[in-house]
Amino acid sequence: MRESCADILLSSPISSVSTSSGISTVTTRTGQIFHAPQIISTLPVNCLGDVEFTPAIDAKKLAAAKEQHLTKVVKMHTYTKTTLKPTLTAATGAAKIAFGFTEADVHAPENGTFSVFFGSEPQLDRSSPSATFLDFKEALKEQFVTDKNTAEDVEPEEMFWHDWTNDEFAKGAWCTFPMGWQENYLDALRRDEHGGAVIFASADWADGWRGFIDGAFEAGRAAARKVLKRDLHDRVL
Repeated sequence: MRESCADILLSSPISSVSTSSGISTVTTRTGQIFHAPQIISTLPVNCLGDVEFTPAIDAKKLAAAKEQHLTKVVKMHTYTKTTLKPTLTAATGAAKIAFGFTEADVHAPENGTFSVFFGSEPQLDRSSPSATFLDFKEALKEQFVTDKNTAEDVEPEEMFWHDWTNDEFAKGAWCTFPMGWQENYLDALRRDEHGGAVIFASADWADGWRGFIDGAFEAGRAAARKVLKRDLHDRVL
């Protein structure tokens, strides 16, 4: 971000975006106001309804936000003191851990393995963050044990996690389209609003690697080109 030489304002959620006479006005929840001829929105699809747009954005964008994409998970990173055998687990039915895998070994003089797991939202105890954490830990011993990795081996020495489902700025993990979204919503999600003044750029509707950082790069580059093209056009005029 430093390389961009841009003014950076963090911890300032946006409450509304309005466009009039070719100028967009962005207002934060604390009442700060910014004006620009163009803005780039990186709101994920599940959060498109959380910012008030005037004029209103495409109804299909809001319909998709209301329906929500499918990936509702808890992501957990673990470190075990034991160097585990390379392992992948994937549930074929209802399970507390949808899938997970060993990621990297810790090299000498220390031993151990880093692994990553994705917990199933409907199956885990969601009564509190600590309850989810403990439930996940117990499920790990049940589902990640193999003939090569014992329950003692997979006991985490350290764990940290992020609750993507209850993160108000994500409301889910990587974007997975439900059946019918491709034909019903994709074009609308990609469409700019307010006469091109508001550009929507998100990995959630990228052409390649939708929902992943690669898709974010793709969408970001495309949005930047639109801004530069309009800026060049205005300068020529």
